[in-house]
Amino acid sequence: MDAIRTDPNLIALIKNQDNHEAWSEFEGWYAPIIRSFCISRGMLRQDADDISQEVFLRLSQSPISSQYDPTIGRFRSYLFQVTRSAVSSVAQQNPRLKVFELSPEQACKEDWNAAWDKECVRRAIATVERTVSESSKQILNLSMRGTTPRVIAETLGVSAESVYKARQRLHSKIQTAIQRIQFET
Repeated sequence: MDAIRTDPNLIALIKNQDNHEAWSEFEGWYAPIIRSFCISRGMLRQDADDISQEVFLRLSQSPISSQYDPTIGRFRSYLFQVTRSAVSSVAQQNPRLKVFELSPEQACKEDWNAAWDKECVRRAIATVERTVSESSKQILNLSMRGTTPRVIAETLGVSAESVYKARQRLHSKIQTAIQRIQFET
């Protein structure tokens, strides 16, 4: 997926419920955040999926462009409110979720922001992986698994110094990608 931000054009495109490509792109970005948020609040995966579907149903039934005003705030804040509302609605029908409906706003915002940040990091890593060499991908993947630079160097047959330099470059690229994604969403 090339789109990594809440593009106003994408919001305009999903006004048309029949635009499956736009909806797929939109859900590809936001469904993992909604699910991660719900799971971080202690919900089962099935409940998180139900909430995600409820959010997308609500977004499809009322024009986002008439509900969301970018001059007032970011789309992520708007989506948080829609998600909280969906949690309340689903909790009304499912007593097991009642505790989530009553969660303090600040705690929910912190969990929402953590889910958002986690998805931004995941997206940034995926973006960087598409732009680097195969050996850099291997260094990144081994580093993310906790493999030491010395072991990575031995495994790949390169010097430890080159692993350190590659990790530094990768870290810089990932940080830049994270900042861009966070700014744009």
